[in-house]
Amino acid sequence: MSKRPPTEWDDISAAVYAALRSPSEAVWGGVARQIILWRGFNKPTGRELHAHLRRTEYGVPAWLEAIIPNTDHVPAKGDVVAAILNAAADAIEEGRE
Repeated sequence: MSKRPPTEWDDISAAVYAALRSPSEAVWGGVARQIILWRGFNKPTGRELHAHLRRTEYGVPAWLEAIIPNTDHVPAKGDVVAAILNAAADAIEEGRE
């Protein structure tokens, strides 16, 4: 089996992997940190997360509604992890890593 030549996606994947393995404050801070902070709220519902993020300098990311809807339900832990990873990926994409 021959090895394919590296692509631009390989470079991006390697950069994301490296940034997540040893994240800077920009990667684990920002929206990711606010999501983790929100999990400690008395009632960590989607509605509370959206309201909390609107009160911060970061605002509500466009992708959040698909993962954690703005409802009165407490999201599953896996959905919270997905949101944290998306927030970290945004920071990496924006070059803040």
